Amino acid sequence: MAKTKANATTDLTPAKVDKRIAVGDATRKKILARAVAIAGSTGFASLTIGTLAQASGLSKSSLFTHFATRKDLVIATLDAAYEEFDREVLDACRASPPSLMMRVFLRRYFEYLNNRPKSHACIITSSAFEFDADDEGVRERVVQLIERRRAVMRDLLHAARDANVISGTNAELEQQLFDYESLMVGFVYRYQLEPTEEVFARLVAGVRRLFASPSMAQARGKTASRRKVRAAR
Repeated sequence: MAKTKANATTDLTPAKVDKRIAVGDATRKKILARAVAIAGSTGFASLTIGTLAQASGLSKSSLFTHFATRKDLVIATLDAAYEEFDREVLDACRASPPSLMMRVFLRRYFEYLNNRPKSHACIITSSAFEFDADDEGVRERVVQLIERRRAVMRDLLHAARDANVISGTNAELEQQLFDYESLMVGFVYRYQLEPTEEVFARLVAGVRRLFASPSMAQARGKTASRRKVRAAR
């Protein structure tokens, strides 16, 4: 006997269900990748269900199956942006020895910003300015993601200090973290307007000055001495 339409829709094997879920997840990831690109280029103000539908080649009704409201879309995009940052920046730090983690972070962060040719924006940083007065729940997620990133930076500072790369005590760590975060935000602001290697070099110089330790100063002194010897020859 032929199956009724109702039976056909419910007669799904676990394998078929898993396949549908996998396809849906893959589609959602592609949509969010496009949403991150929009937010990184022109800001969240230009990210709507309509603009995303046009950019992704899907209908609005298709997008509504993934995001019930614009707030859902924005929060999902923020989460996807952090995952991108984690993948492109932090993975390399985790694979590096403690003595090099901060250096690797700066270089990979610089490359991460360069992957956004239109604005060179750090989405998580810029979202703090876009949603600072938001009262619909987005601001709360921004705060959570920034604190998550801050916790990672705190771990990097601990590792660098234990490796004798930077100076400081436990009591000074939070102030150092604040100063470091301020440098990074200032760099992003400047680099968006003036995307040059010189601006990045100034960031590196500022970080070295902030975290100067006797071992770092000694190493720079030895390097300078070697250069003078070579020049004399």
